This record gives sequence, C-alpha cells and structure tokens, in this order.
Amino acid sequence: MEIKGHSLARNLIEGEVISGFWNLSVKFVVLINSAMILTLLTVYDFGLYQLVISFITIASSLTSGGIDSIVEVSLSRFIGQLNIRSAKRLFLEYAGAKTVLGVILAILVFLGADIISNYYSQGLGIYIKIASIMILIESMQSVQDSFFRSKISFLNLSVPLAGELVKTLIIVTLFITKQGLNIKTVLIIHIVSQFCALAFSSFYFIKAYFKLFAQSALASNGILWPLVKAHGLWVLLRNILSKLSSSTRLWLVKFFLNTEAVAIYSLARSALAFIITLFPIGTMGLLLPRELDDHKRLRHIFARMLKYSSFLGLLLGICFFIFVPMVIHYFFPKYSEAVSLIKLMSVVFFLYGFYKVLRMMIIALQEQRILFIRSFDNTFLSIGLLALLLPILGVWGAALEYVITYAITTILFYYWLVKARPYLKIRVKEIFVFNRDDVFFAVGLYKNIIILFKDYLFKLKLYK
Repeated sequence: MEIKGHSLARNLIEGEVISGFWNLSVKFVVLINSAMILTLLTVYDFGLYQLVISFITIASSLTSGGIDSIVEVSLSRFIGQLNIRSAKRLFLEYAGAKTVLGVILAILVFLGADIISNYYSQGLGIYIKIASIMILIESMQSVQDSFFRSKISFLNLSVPLAGELVKTLIIVTLFITKQGLNIKTVLIIHIVSQFCALAFSSFYFIKAYFKLFAQSALASNGILWPLVKAHGLWVLLRNILSKLSSSTRLWLVKFFLNTEAVAIYSLARSALAFIITLFPIGTMGLLLPRELDDHKRLRHIFARMLKYSSFLGLLLGICFFIFVPMVIHYFFPKYSEAVSLIKLMSVVFFLYGFYKVLRMMIIALQEQRILFIRSFDNTFLSIGLLALLLPILGVWGAALEYVITYAITTILFYYWLVKARPYLKIRVKEIFVFNRDDVFFAVGLYKNIIILFKDYLFKLKLYK
C-alpha cells in the first residue's frame, strides 16, 4: 500500500535524484580527504589504520545483530499503511536496544584492546582504545539513519557531508600548520568528524521524530522481539558471518603477506567501493516492500531493475578500468602495485548490477534464510580461496578471490530466490534485449524528472 499522493515511480526518481546529488557531494569531499590521508601516511601506516578500522567494523556489526534491514522494512511498511502506533513502538524498542549494545561493546573493546595488542604489536592497543568510541557513535547514527530511510526522507543524506567537511577542515589545518599526520591523529580526526555529523543529524532527527510520532500512542504489544524471533537468528548469524568475511580478508592478507600488502589491497577495494556507492537504485529497496502483494507487478519491476542495473554496472566497470589506474599512476605512485588489482576487480561492477537487485528483493521478501546460507558459504569460501591464492599469487590473489566470490554469490542468490519464488524467474532476453517498453520507460523517466525539477523550482519561488 502506497502513501497517499505518491507513486512508486515518483518516489523512486525523487529518491535517486536527491540521493544522487548528496552522494556525489559526499564522494567529492571523501575523495579529497582520502587523497590527503594517502599522501601524508606511509604505506605501512595506512595498512595498519585499515586493520584497526576493520576490527571496529566487526564489533560495530554486533550492536544490532544485523537486524537493521529487517527493522527498516517493517517500519517502512507500517508507515506506508499509516500504522503509526506500531511504527513508533518498533522504533523505540530498536533504538533502545541498539544504544545499550553500543555502550556495552564499546567498553568491552576498550578493555580488550591490550589482549589484541599482544597478538600483533604493542602499539596496536592504544589505537583500538581510541577507536572504540566509534562503536557507540556509529550505533546512535545508524538508529537515526534507519528512521530516515524507513520514512523515505532524504534529510539524513547530508549528514555524511557534514562529517567529511569537518574532517577536511581539520586535515587542511594540520597540513597548513605542518603538524603532519599519523595513525593516532587520523583516528581522532575520524571520531571528531563522526561526532559532529551525529550532532548535525540529531537536529533534523528530533524534528522529524516529533512530527511523525508526537500525536501517536504506542502499540500495546512489543514488536521488536517477535520480529527478532521470526527472522533474528538468520539475520544475526548472516550479519556476523558477512562482517567476519569482509574484515577477515585484511587480516589474512596480513598473515600471509605483510602490512604493506594490506594497504595495497585496501586501496583497490576502497576505490571499487567508492564507485559502487554511486549506483542509483538504492531507494528501490525501501519501495519494494509496498509492492509485494501484486506478484505480476513485482516481477515486472524486478525484471526492469535487473536489466537497467546490469547495464549501469557494465558502464561503471569500463570507466573504473580505464580511469582509476590513471589516477593511481599520476597521484599515488607509491601505490602503483594496486593498478593490476583494480583492473581485475573492475569485473565486479557488472556482477554488482545483478547482485544489488537480487539482494534488495531478498531483503524485501524477508528471505533471511537465503541471505544466511550465502553468508555462511561466502565466509568459508573467501577464507579458503585466500589461504590457497595468497601464498601463490601474493596480493593479486586477494583481488582474484574477491571476483570469484562475488560471481558465485550472485549466481546462488538468483538460484535460491527463484527456487523460493518461482514467479520471479527471468528469461535471458528480458535482460539483454531492449524493446518498445524500454522506450516508454525512458520517456516516462524523463517526464517525471522534468516534473520533479519544476516542483522544486516552484517551491524555491515560494520561499523567496
């Protein structure tokens, strides 16, 4: 059921235009910050920094047990059905649980930092202690982000930009005053920028929260715990395995190779992740839950998304293959070893065009068992391939493992999704053949963009 006055196409286009603008703005500033950090840190220090961040990522994933996506889908559906009482109850339960877990995990990581340091180096403990506060800040920020995404509000899209601008200001100030950068300084800058972003987000969150929930009572029965019992086990295990697989890659590269190899691989993977976030279909994941009851319409949307997403992925992959190695060569010559990794990993973009849509559909359908099975396979497949390839191929083996794992995951996502929902099976020609319907879609897309643009111009005139 859609919110009155809003169509799927209009919501999708508005979401992608606005999110696209903020994404490009944030990415531009992130690019500047990353360039300065890469230039000012040694290759070894950058590798060590990435190891610390990867450890914090694993700990942060435990603050929710991975139920963020499930909560967002349920909240979005409650709001779409105008069931505000249930939406309010679910959000408050979720926010309270996540904040408490954030506090507990931040304390545990701080106290356990010395144990980790004993297995790596004596200097690592202090970095982990400094970074432990990120767990609490990120848990609080993610609560607000989940609220905004569920409400299909785009106010929070400016939050990362605020944090990155603060980071830029601090780094430029240190550069001008010739203070220099080291791992400790970079971590502190990261924390300060996160805190400023949270403060900025909180201002808009408080206003939006009271506007939506102030006049509504709470639903009488608890919602979060039944939701966790219904889907929580699969989500919890899937999330832990997913984060473990992603972050373990860096530690395995360190184990089989060295810290410098961690830096090289991290740069290649970060460059890929940087471009992937520009994929303009993120809003659809929040709109799909409102289309689940009409199987014919859902299948139609699914087929179209796969077609356009795959071609966008191909286009981005070609650009990534051509231009990113040039940037590395001219601006970051000390990371020239990453160029061959980047060229190989460009294949992932085409795969991601399919993977992104498949994953959004699986989440919308709440097929958590499918996601768990893939996370389980993915974790052990990744570890096994890295253990096999790293000693033979060096850091190039890490890039090859990434591509192989992505390909297998994408294929199995489709297999399990179609097995669970046969009506979603897609014919090859629906993906690789363009017809009159695609022309109508392009024309409709153009008209909706023009209408959206005129609406915003009209609003601007009213505010003058």
